[in-house]
Amino acid sequence: MSLLPAVPVSGPGDARFQPIWTEDVADSVLNALDRDPSRPHERLEIVGPEVVTYNGMVREVLRAHRRRRRLLHVPRPIVRASLDALGAVAGNSAFATWEEAKLMDVPMITPRGPADVESLGVTPSPMRVVLASR
Repeated sequence: MSLLPAVPVSGPGDARFQPIWTEDVADSVLNALDRDPSRPHERLEIVGPEVVTYNGMVREVLRAHRRRRRLLHVPRPIVRASLDALGAVAGNSAFATWEEAKLMDVPMITPRGPADVESLGVTPSPMRVVLASR
């Protein structure tokens, strides 16, 4: 989508996230499996080191690909109608569903930040660092 003159964003793009690199997740899970078995029901929140909005994530990806594009905030009813129509035409091969798009409005952060990941011996990488290395 970064080849378009503007990047469509569902809604205002202001939901906050703490993105984490998949390798940091994998390392965290492996290290959690090696933890003390006397804590079997401990809940761990696996998040990255920074809080960023959906708009911020899109801008970071654009920056990493050296693309300058405006963000085009598409009203949710239009996104829903478009994705429903796409689903009717493309079926299971559609790139996204309305149910998936709704998740971009749900904040996914924890007040503990990356403390649980760090307690597993993993120092999570910021999004810009991961993107720069790809």
